[in-house]
Amino acid sequence: MAEKNGTSKGSSRSGSAKSSASSQKNANTNTAKSATQSGGDSGGGDTTAEETVPARVAQRQKRYMLAPRSAPGQVQPMAVSVLSNAVENMPDVKIVKRLKPRGFSAQSLGGGGTEVIVAEMPETKGKALCTSAPPNVVVEPDARLRNYETVDAMELMRASIESTVKPMNGSISVPVRINVVGEGGKPLANAAVTAYGEAFPAQGKTDQHGQVVLELFGGTIDSVQAIYVKPEKNHWERFVSKPALSTRGFNTIALDPLGAMFDGFPKRGVLGWGQHIMGLGQLGPQLTGEGVRVAVIDSGCDVSHRQLSHAKGADLTTDDNTGDGWTNDEIHHGSHCAGIIAARGFDQGGIRGFAPGAELFAYKVFPGGRFSDLIEALDKCIEDEIDVANLSLGSGQPSELVSQKIAEAAQAGVACIVAAGNSANEVQFPGVLPQVLTVSAIGQTGMFPVDSYHAQTVLKDVMGQENTFGAKFSCFGPQIGVCGPGVAIISTVPGGYAAWDGTSMATPHITGLATLVLAHHPLFAGNKERTPERVQALFDVLRSASLPVIADVLRAGVGLPLAPLALAAAQQSQPAQASQQQGEAAGVPVQAPPQGAPAFTQGAFPGQGASGIPAAAMVARGGIGGMMPPPPGMVGGIAANNPLVAAQLRQLRAAGMI
Repeated sequence: MAEKNGTSKGSSRSGSAKSSASSQKNANTNTAKSATQSGGDSGGGDTTAEETVPARVAQRQKRYMLAPRSAPGQVQPMAVSVLSNAVENMPDVKIVKRLKPRGFSAQSLGGGGTEVIVAEMPETKGKALCTSAPPNVVVEPDARLRNYETVDAMELMRASIESTVKPMNGSISVPVRINVVGEGGKPLANAAVTAYGEAFPAQGKTDQHGQVVLELFGGTIDSVQAIYVKPEKNHWERFVSKPALSTRGFNTIALDPLGAMFDGFPKRGVLGWGQHIMGLGQLGPQLTGEGVRVAVIDSGCDVSHRQLSHAKGADLTTDDNTGDGWTNDEIHHGSHCAGIIAARGFDQGGIRGFAPGAELFAYKVFPGGRFSDLIEALDKCIEDEIDVANLSLGSGQPSELVSQKIAEAAQAGVACIVAAGNSANEVQFPGVLPQVLTVSAIGQTGMFPVDSYHAQTVLKDVMGQENTFGAKFSCFGPQIGVCGPGVAIISTVPGGYAAWDGTSMATPHITGLATLVLAHHPLFAGNKERTPERVQALFDVLRSASLPVIADVLRAGVGLPLAPLALAAAQQSQPAQASQQQGEAAGVPVQAPPQGAPAFTQGAFPGQGASGIPAAAMVARGGIGGMMPPPPGMVGGIAANNPLVAAQLRQLRAAGMI
């Protein structure tokens, strides 16, 4: 548990006006008296002209984590009190909080669990400590975390525009006036608008009238290369390449509602293309994930949303972790992930979550999440006896202390499923760790408007079966375990629904399926004991139930896990039936069928599994028991040489599917 330290010497010094004055003295040429004045110490006397000179902006302090390094064997690590006393007596150092192990970690102190001290200090001092710390002490930056939905995708978008970035001319400013409207021409507030020109992009959000004015430096209105509009909710985004813009008044960009690609949404429920291709609609109504605890370590969860009202949680962005701040999801990311995993009430419309019967926990670490927040969230998972944790987050740099905590979580039986990252290069931390299952992202053409940014994510050199493709933004490497649907994924956000891209969206698909497997697979259903062996067995089941939809193991691992394969044993113990979970009836449309093609349906013979062929073609293809066999091309070639896939192929043959 995080404890705010208000009594240490370092803490009291940094919190005082004297500390503020001292830190400013080296950053500007004002007198010490002036610096003290600017630091907030009025002194109670008359002020002079010299005293009221504003202090210059100084370099901010940087956060570091300090902890005893776990010793091998039976060697006792350094006592935390010794390290704490040393830190408290360091000049210009403020202890921000202490992370004390909970649950399993607390019981294992001296054998893995350890207290972590989080402190602020000048970067020069922090770097010196990192290099000079003794072998039995860990000192490392408390780096910022990234959620894998928006940030890296925006960088890739900039790279996708065929223009050369030129030096910005500060004397030339081009106003780009945009008016965003939705269904019926109604103005859309809070839509994020980005204009790309010859220099750096300009960004802004629309006001209540749906309008925003962006100042683009360098060039003219005709040099704008693209406009990207991302709505807050309930509409498809737009990506307009080489737009014809006017300098006279506002330029209107109209967005289509999400329901434009399937009638009646959200009042009428829709099975997302990701759930469809993974076979969720084929499972019987009794498979809901009941009895399993799943955590989403993210930005919180909006429990005012009808489909997320059952969530519990904790706000780890506060000093004492109390209050209901976790229900305020400012960036919507956590709510989106939570909906994919466990959205309820599909019979009343909206989306279908994988495991609506599971216990859903939301641990808030964003906005502003750091390594220390992730450590605290993982400790909370251990304390709350979480079965599966969804980590749609990461960093470009590693952390020894986070690695240690993830190892402790696995030892406590917490299965961590992690996003690979969106930077289109090597897998990001902690997806590189051996104790986690790392997920990359794939997409499927025809499941989004052609004028959306979703269409820009297609990696044309990595096309697979059933119009699947490797997502351009997705990280890749030998650490990828499986892939998941991560382009144009519709899920819950505060006030409605949104279609997003990212390995952040792919990961909860796998987390949701993992939750169902733990709840209903015979290997786990009768054994609720949380052990590292159970974690490994769960990952093995998911890998063995995967089909190689794209022939690139570095981008897709062993493939896409399919629910009917992962839960075949559970299904065999139940009478054969079409899925009617939470009111799902025959004829429920699947997200976004390609234009001109017959709609996919969930009926007595659902078009399912690895294929998107309409249900009417099932009999002709020889589907058995409502499960369509995978196309021949998906079980041959490069993938057949993978030993993990070979084991999965044996399962398919035994089931009579190939």
